[in-house]
Amino acid sequence: MIAVFSIAALAAFAVWEEWLNLVAGLWLIATPWLFGFEDSKAITVEVLIGPAVTILAAFEVWLTISHRLNGPTDGDIAAEH
Repeated sequence: MIAVFSIAALAAFAVWEEWLNLVAGLWLIATPWLFGFEDSKAITVEVLIGPAVTILAAFEVWLTISHRLNGPTDGDIAAEH
């Protein structure tokens, strides 16, 4: 699911894909306790990957929102020309 959202974000960037990745990361964090995983390796993987995905997606959302609020910088305008 995370890979599909990431590929979609690369194909045509939209903020909603990052929001979906954020939700998917939070879901990964909660999954071991929601489904009662008994295997400690599965819990470890979910708890390591979930926060990483969540933090990276939240950072991307924050960058996008702050860029929209602050407008383009001089470097962005020069890069477009």
